[in-house]
Amino acid sequence: MALPRVLLVVFLAALAPLALSGCELGKKGADHEEIREGIDAEVDGVAYNIYITRQLNIRQPPDEDFYQGPEPPPGFVYYGVFLKTCNITDENQMPIERFIIEDTQGNEYFNRRLPEANTFGYHAKELAPQECIPLPGSAGDFNPTGGAMLLFELPVQAQQDRPLELQLQGTYDLLKKERTEKTIELDI
Repeated sequence: MALPRVLLVVFLAALAPLALSGCELGKKGADHEEIREGIDAEVDGVAYNIYITRQLNIRQPPDEDFYQGPEPPPGFVYYGVFLKTCNITDENQMPIERFIIEDTQGNEYFNRRLPEANTFGYHAKELAPQECIPLPGSAGDFNPTGGAMLLFELPVQAQQDRPLELQLQGTYDLLKKERTEKTIELDI
């Protein structure tokens, strides 16, 4: 009877490091904060709130108004990330211009620049205190999604590599040698 107990103890001791290492799965660091769509993420004095993320079909209304460019290449689809961005400080602030979607495989996709004439597009500009993008009363504010649109071209495969996360990267502080970063899990 002593031999089975010894084997059991050895077996459990061998499994303990594996079980403990599993506790770290999915963590991105001690200060990682999980943020989902609909919750403000503050970076450098600017709050970013994702209202909705959805696939776009630019051949049909209302999506044809969101983007008037070429269709995505075969094997790719367009996604619109609709957000509201507000300066929450008492000083002028510059919001993020470049956004990154990352899938579970580590692939990164950058937002496409939209022409200034696109009234639904997200166009970063210096924001006065309490000012927001989209501006109140603008087309982006009144559209069914209620936000300015970031346009992403994603491979169809990315839909299988969920969850997709929107990376918000603030300005790099040379003195502190760090950058504020937040991640928002997209509801796709």
